[in-house]
Amino acid sequence: LATAVLGLAIYAALAWAETDGHGAVPMKDICRAVKNRTLIINTVPAPVADNNVLSFVDPDTLIIDLASMPGGVDFEAAKRRGIKALHALSLPGKTAPLTAGENIADTVLQILKKRGVL
Repeated sequence: LATAVLGLAIYAALAWAETDGHGAVPMKDICRAVKNRTLIINTVPAPVADNNVLSFVDPDTLIIDLASMPGGVDFEAAKRRGIKALHALSLPGKTAPLTAGENIADTVLQILKKRGVL
């Protein structure tokens, strides 16, 4: 039951991302999603761009990891593959914590309004 509920939550999140005008793919399709990109920005605070995923990334792609610790990019694997990856974990919160907090709050409120919760 937990797996089924989680699966539904994932597809709901993907649908909301698409509705908001963002390209979205399930994590199982991440290798396909990173192909032919010039810029990848990670916000997932868990290991997602591991050596396997990075094997699908073009060497001229720039990766910026903005996630909170521990981040989501294997920087050693990126370096071995000649991929430029910048470690900017929690950058918004470090450089402009008040603005970052306000933006997060605004985003959450907008999502709740769109879903009819507020």
